[in-house]
Amino acid sequence: MEISVKYRKLDLDELKNLEPEFVQFLSSNGVDADKWVSLKEESPQVVENIVNQFSNIVFDKILDKVLLVESRSPGAIQLFKCGKEQIEMKGISVKSGKVDFTKMGEVIDRKALLADYRDDLQVMSGSKPYKVDRKLEIFDMMQKGCLISPNQPLFDYLNQLTRES
Repeated sequence: MEISVKYRKLDLDELKNLEPEFVQFLSSNGVDADKWVSLKEESPQVVENIVNQFSNIVFDKILDKVLLVESRSPGAIQLFKCGKEQIEMKGISVKSGKVDFTKMGEVIDRKALLADYRDDLQVMSGSKPYKVDRKLEIFDMMQKGCLISPNQPLFDYLNQLTRES
């Protein structure tokens, strides 16, 4: 039976970085080092299935934990809060193009941003239920350039700005 990849297959570098976890996975599935060598030589489809299954597990665990993803472009920043049933977006853009959010670090000087660009800021807000599986949508966003974000304070600040505008 062929096991399909839900997200994408981990590449060789990623597998090397996850070697202890992969060895534990193999061991828990009754595959020791000798059997693994034998499978690689004699059963490439079985090896493919094992790597596919491990890839699915790794991405499932990562995506289960995602609370926020972030998208930045030179003139805009958007944060997406990934709830259980829906995704909520808060963002700002600077119409003049005088700000480059891609060059700013995790901490944005919010006071300076408001002081310098208040009349130039466009605040964005929205939410929607997931169209498909939550994890698949988050993965798709990440494939399109979003990054997992630890920036809850910025999301809260953008939420405050949307309430004020």
